Amino acid sequence: CSILIGLSLYHITIYFITHETLYLYFSLFSFFSGLLAASFKGYLLELFFSEFPRQHYQYAFLIAAVGFHISMWIFVRKYLSIKKWAPLWNTILTIVFLYCIVSIIMVNVHKSVLLIAINLIFLMVLFVVLGIVLLIKRHPLATTYLVGFSILTIGLIANSIFAIFGIYQGIWDFGDLGLLVLQLLLAVGLANRIKAINAERDNLRLRLIAQLEETKIFQLQLTTELEEKVKDRTLEIESKNEKLTNLNLFKDKLFSIISHDIKGPLHQLSGVLYLLERRALPEESIKVMVSKIRQYLEYNLAFINDLFVWVKDRMQDSRTIPSKLNLFLLVADTVNILKPISENKSIIILNQVNEVTCIYADGEMIKTVLRNLLSNAIKFTKPNGKIVFSNEIVEKFVRVKILDNGTGMSENQLSKLFGTEIFTTRGTANEKGTGLGLIICKEFAEKNGGQLTVESNEGLGSTFILSIPACEFTGEPF
Repeated sequence: CSILIGLSLYHITIYFITHETLYLYFSLFSFFSGLLAASFKGYLLELFFSEFPRQHYQYAFLIAAVGFHISMWIFVRKYLSIKKWAPLWNTILTIVFLYCIVSIIMVNVHKSVLLIAINLIFLMVLFVVLGIVLLIKRHPLATTYLVGFSILTIGLIANSIFAIFGIYQGIWDFGDLGLLVLQLLLAVGLANRIKAINAERDNLRLRLIAQLEETKIFQLQLTTELEEKVKDRTLEIESKNEKLTNLNLFKDKLFSIISHDIKGPLHQLSGVLYLLERRALPEESIKVMVSKIRQYLEYNLAFINDLFVWVKDRMQDSRTIPSKLNLFLLVADTVNILKPISENKSIIILNQVNEVTCIYADGEMIKTVLRNLLSNAIKFTKPNGKIVFSNEIVEKFVRVKILDNGTGMSENQLSKLFGTEIFTTRGTANEKGTGLGLIICKEFAEKNGGQLTVESNEGLGSTFILSIPACEFTGEPF
């Protein structure tokens, strides 16, 4: 009895240190186990209340027996987690415990200690069966539990047999020894369980810490991605706003040029036709007027053609269809198309491009670029001047040079050349440009993966340089 009460004090001390409720339940179980053992020996009251009347001894036994059963049931349920491992047995044993408690109260009136012992043995047998069930289910504490309650059951049966035959066992009987062994085995099992629980908690804490770190890393990555997306979106919006602003400015300027450069010549043409209709001009003046009419029509046609090409490219967002092209033949075709205009000013055009130079680009776009650049060179080259086409290979690009010995350009003109502002300058024979040609050339060059640059000195001529991706030429020139 003193050992069990000492174990109770030991367990309650561990409870206050660890705050594990199982030690509190175990402490109560150990305490009431000691009281029950003392009550069976008949010296329970002498231990605590030496002056208590002996005739009321049954009340002390009742308290010890009921406390033992209740504390044992609470401890075993929590110790084995019966609700989780064997829910049916949880119900069965609850009913049996209620029966035992009621039986203890009823039997205690008749002072039948032997009947109480028989009920206790029956309960222990059920505990042993529960241990076998949990052992089959591989409960981690089933082995120590089953051994402990088996020993206690055997001890109680031995006590009952000795009691029936009236054999005195002395201070230490089999029941006491079984109860003590049970307490020790349950203590070992409980220590292992607490160790496993602590290990599981440590693992859980480590997993939670790892998950927290992963969450922080994920949040950081997500924040970084969101910031990058917001930054990219902001840059995209700013770029679109800038393009929209430029397009609006370009649109306003374009409409102004359309209004001035198309309507003006058409009004003049209408006035000349009115005079011709009235026959109000002499024959010599009519010849001059017809020449002017032709010039007006040629200018308007050129302007409308450039405008159509530019607007179509912008509206349809046309894509390039690149292929292998012979640059020498493209230049030759362009020279032939504009040869009548160059001959009117007695300008010599030389095609010094290598005959097997191959470029990889959209044929129609490159033809438009070459045509505009040559037309521009003719416009600003003086009569009897010279224009030279040449090329060189720089890394993976073909650099086409269109050199003229014309009027050249000032620094101010160069700074405006490829901007959004459209401006025109009259040529050496008073030719009027459309103002759109170089803008179209620059856009088409960039769409084909190249670029368009210019070198010029005022009064000494200009050199336009068109860079286009090169390719390997195979087969006969075409």
